[in-house]
Amino acid sequence: MILNQIIFGLLAIALGTLSLKYNFQIVNNTARLEWIEEKLGAGMTFTVYKILSVLLVIGGVLYLTGLYHAVLGWLLSPIVSLFPHT
Repeated sequence: MILNQIIFGLLAIALGTLSLKYNFQIVNNTARLEWIEEKLGAGMTFTVYKILSVLLVIGGVLYLTGLYHAVLGWLLSPIVSLFPHT
């Protein structure tokens, strides 16, 4: 269990860091997100990929440290209170 957290947490951090570093190459080798470019403006594909990369790094750190349950519980607490427990 702990070993899985360490491995997957470090893997997520590494992938997020690499995707931040090579953002330009990733976007140029894959298709641009045309609907994002139309709605938000030119060049926003790079920004969306950077935001996803940062979220991946943050998620990797939370999973590595075991804080993901506490943080997700706090973030989703307003939504969870809308659904009754049966």
